[in-house]
Amino acid sequence: MRTNNNIKTEITPDQHQIILGTILGDSSLSMRSENANASLRIKHCDKDKDYVSWKYEELKSAKLFISSPKARPGRYKTGTTRSWLLCSRHLPLLTEYYKLFYPNGIKVVTEGILRELNWLGIAVWYMDDGSRQHSHRRVERSRVRLAVMGFTLVEVGVIRRWFWDRYQLLPTVLANKGLLFKVKDSRKFLDSVSPYVEQVPCMRRKLEERRSGSL
Repeated sequence: MRTNNNIKTEITPDQHQIILGTILGDSSLSMRSENANASLRIKHCDKDKDYVSWKYEELKSAKLFISSPKARPGRYKTGTTRSWLLCSRHLPLLTEYYKLFYPNGIKVVTEGILRELNWLGIAVWYMDDGSRQHSHRRVERSRVRLAVMGFTLVEVGVIRRWFWDRYQLLPTVLANKGLLFKVKDSRKFLDSVSPYVEQVPCMRRKLEERRSGSL
């Protein structure tokens, strides 16, 4: 994918996956006006500083960002009071993603977007919005949960069907619209994302078995 601007922007297939997973997760695109290009905002809590740095380094050659990650005041459930922020330039490339994800100004997920994903994009999505948990203190019953509460129930259904059609994984839709994978499916899921998650030390916690389901 390439676009021409004052700064030429060219991305690799892997960078495309990282951007897709990032937008599906915690990050957002915005446009100042219809005549302006879109920009990308990436923000994570203090304990995930290395994850923000990983995204920056992986996308650095595309020259998307104004600068390296910056610390900002913030408050999270973990009690931390600092976050790490990456802000991009306003680029035609990102406008293409904006049109894909924000056709009516609100972030959506569609079958077309999901068809673009491979396991690298899913791994980034999981690092943003996923966790591993188990119940009844049985480690062997550990399951993967994907937080997709920002999407509508119809869109959550689209995600669920896509996982089945593409990978024969069929998660349960929770009351809060999260997706919870079966034990066997969780093992398959984690085997597939592990090579990418292992690259980010602070995210290896999402490969561990834990009772809380904390992100």
